[in-house]
Amino acid sequence: MYGRNAIEARIIAVGVGGGVAFIVGPLLSIPVRSEWLLNCSLALVYAAIAAVVAFRWPQLSWRTGLWFFVFLPPTILVSFFFTGAEVPINWRAELTSLSGYALGLVGACFGGWVGAAIGMRRGKQVPRVKEHS
Repeated sequence: MYGRNAIEARIIAVGVGGGVAFIVGPLLSIPVRSEWLLNCSLALVYAAIAAVVAFRWPQLSWRTGLWFFVFLPPTILVSFFFTGAEVPINWRAELTSLSGYALGLVGACFGGWVGAAIGMRRGKQVPRVKEHS
């Protein structure tokens, strides 16, 4: 749709999203008093990083957040089906973790939208596609 820059932006967004998850992921296992405080701070981290990526490549806009988390569903499926022990699932912990990722997704989408808006105001105009009538 937007050519080579869009492909480059998607590759960078997937790489940065996976890198942030690899770096920040171990923080989710640290015992904290408030899970929601940790999840909100992670959402702010994702929002800030997505804003920077979307500022550089504004053509993805809010979809930058979606590309940040494209690796998440396969990772969850692999970890769910290939666990070594047959331990009963702790649904509360799993849903809390999933809600944290959902909050991070919302933060990344919002950050991407804000970063793209700032990038377009600074002169990085997104090429328009001609519509057929």
